[in-house]
Amino acid sequence: IRKESGDAGIQVTSDTGIAGLTVGRESNTSNTNNAEFRYGGGSGAPYSSAQSLDIINYGTGNFNYHISANNPGAAEGDYHWHKGINSGKLMTLTNTGRLGIGETQPNETLTVSGVCTISANSFVGGNFFVDGNTTIGGDVSIGGNLIIPSINTDITGNLTGSVFGNVN
Repeated sequence: IRKESGDAGIQVTSDTGIAGLTVGRESNTSNTNNAEFRYGGGSGAPYSSAQSLDIINYGTGNFNYHISANNPGAAEGDYHWHKGINSGKLMTLTNTGRLGIGETQPNETLTVSGVCTISANSFVGGNFFVDGNTTIGGDVSIGGNLIIPSINTDITGNLTGSVFGNVN
């Protein structure tokens, strides 16, 4: 469908049920080798409602999103998640592979702007830098040496082991 000027459109709509467009490699509706773009909810999708847009891959393969597929070296676009029209971006995945949550121009592989809660284990495979105050609510186990250049405050607690350096 092409129109030289003005708007052009295709509608797949339903007054009361699901409106869907299915593409795939099967001649029936067993939903094993196809994908569906649908509006209006559906069974088996707990976050889908009568006002939800669903993109569903019924097959076992990937869901791929390609930025600048014909010239990836010149890709300029990013992938943005928005809430509403003309509002701030919720999340951005840049064309260089950087993910920003609450940040639209991340400078690192992962940038989170705001409070971050991690409810399970967290592993850091390189250096770990903390800027600001730190509160630790449990035990601290150190597998190597703890080197503190200076402490300019009182320390309260029990010490088992040796202390090397100057104590004033």
